[in-house]
Amino acid sequence: EEELDRETRRFFSEARNLRVDQAQRTVYVSELLDFYPEDFGPDLIRFVARFSPEPIPPGYGVAFIEYDWTIADSRRSR
Repeated sequence: EEELDRETRRFFSEARNLRVDQAQRTVYVSELLDFYPEDFGPDLIRFVARFSPEPIPPGYGVAFIEYDWTIADSRRSR
C-alpha cells in the first residue's frame, strides 16, 4: 500500500496527469482515470485530492486531459 501511494503521488506530480485551474475551478486529470472510474470510488475529486501536491478546494469540477499514447508506445519500443 505504501508503494502504491508513493507512485500515485508521483503520477499526480506530473502536469500531464494533473492540473488544478483556480480560475476555472476545475481539476484536470489524465483520462486514464476515466477509463476505470469504478477503481476510484464515487468521488474522483476526493481520490485525487488525497494524492495531489496542491490542495483542491471543495466545489471544483473535473475535466480529463487527453492521454498521450505516444508515451506508452515509446516505452514499449525500448
